Amino acid sequence: MSDEDTVLDEAKARMFLEDQDSIDLQEMTSITDDAAVILVKHCGELYLNGLTELSDALAAALASHKHYVTLDYVTELSDTAAEALAQRSEPVAFINLRYASAEAVEKLSSIQIEDECGDEVDLVECDWDRVTDRVLDLAKVAQFREDEGSIDLSDMTSITDDAAVILAKHEGYLSLDGLTDLSDAAAESLSQHLGGLSLDGLMDLSDAAADSLSKVVGELHLDGLTEPSDICAEALAKHQGALHLDGLTELPDAAVEILAKHEGTLGLDGLAVLSDEAAESLSRHDGDLSLNGLTELSDAAAESLSKVGGELNLNGLTELSDSAAEALSKHAGFISLWRLENLPVGLASHLASQAQNPDEGIEAMFDGLKLLSDEAAQALAKGKFYMLTFDSLSDVSSSTLLNLKDYEGFLSLSGLTEITPEMASSLAQSKANTLNLCVTSLDDQTCELLSSFQGELALDALEEVSQKGAEWLLKHGNISEYCPIDLEEIANGEEDDEESDDDDWED
Repeated sequence: MSDEDTVLDEAKARMFLEDQDSIDLQEMTSITDDAAVILVKHCGELYLNGLTELSDALAAALASHKHYVTLDYVTELSDTAAEALAQRSEPVAFINLRYASAEAVEKLSSIQIEDECGDEVDLVECDWDRVTDRVLDLAKVAQFREDEGSIDLSDMTSITDDAAVILAKHEGYLSLDGLTDLSDAAAESLSQHLGGLSLDGLMDLSDAAADSLSKVVGELHLDGLTEPSDICAEALAKHQGALHLDGLTELPDAAVEILAKHEGTLGLDGLAVLSDEAAESLSRHDGDLSLNGLTELSDAAAESLSKVGGELNLNGLTELSDSAAEALSKHAGFISLWRLENLPVGLASHLASQAQNPDEGIEAMFDGLKLLSDEAAQALAKGKFYMLTFDSLSDVSSSTLLNLKDYEGFLSLSGLTEITPEMASSLAQSKANTLNLCVTSLDDQTCELLSSFQGELALDALEEVSQKGAEWLLKHGNISEYCPIDLEEIANGEEDDEESDDDDWED
């Protein structure tokens, strides 16, 4: 069912009024405001269990509805919606309500109405003991420190100043991505925190708060910021550790120059465009730099970025000019280019030269690559990558595969949909410790050739192989445990026996 089919609009609401069987309300995940006004005219119970959110408009409409309503999967209730529901004359049920303000809980939990028998019943059926507000206060911090799994801090939208003092004493990563505002006092307290801190929900930050957060020990995520002031940028640039500002989609050259002074990982993945002037500023950055939002890179910008003093992540680029590729090849660190469609030989050689220590665990993923030359393959094979993946490479020659034979790590060619005997012959000579192939079928000759491969053979998508092919694969002796078919059963002919039994049963 498409998203459009699960929206109850005015037309569907009128259809429901005319024929209740024409629309299954429990399949509706949202209701338009116009539809809500019509829907509440229904003279009967409403089961709205497909909704996960209750809009204020729908709550206002439900106030006039004279029958039982269930909202089993709504988890949060606004004060406005609570005020509206308090006007109802018939019960409304919430099974999974988790968040509402203290005022809303106090109001709704105390209202009782008379049922048909004259007995007093709750207006709102809910387990109020499970409902709390989204304010991170001292009580919730104490609960978190006693049992970290008992509360999800990222669900909290605000934090009290006294709670921030205590929370800062927590050792380890803190995710407070739900916070939409942060006082200067709370920021000052959190600056004492030892460990990573994520505040991706903040869309703006005062200069004083930025100055405080710059003192956080560990990585700092502020991916919600969109327009930091120059003073704010100056403060954040002083942070010692990874700084992620991936929400910045545009950044003046002056601000880039400021942030380039930051020492450590700098994440600017939201930038879609980088001027040559900004690239020149970033060339002076000392640390890893992530610009995964860029889809284009000028030759001049490539020349500048080649001077960055750390790993360079450019995973949004699909192509590079020869000059840009040559410039990046001069970079002193590793470059990540996941979506590049064609890998120049010089760049391949550079990447291999930066991965000569297998203990570093460098992963070279080329998930956008559509063309791999023999020369580039041979160059990459000299790298001591922990993992080398070509998950979009659907067409590759046997000679190219042969040029990869000296690579000794995890080799993934999951983009291939077919392995010919010629390709299998090349792969059999590979020194990779693991060979990952996502083909669904293999012929007997290919199975025989692959059986001589010396590493682990991952065939996690294999659906079809003959009895003889299964025998060959079993001789290999190191097939991944995630192979979806039972090779031993096939090799023993048991699968054919079962099919024969099924045919006999049908006869």
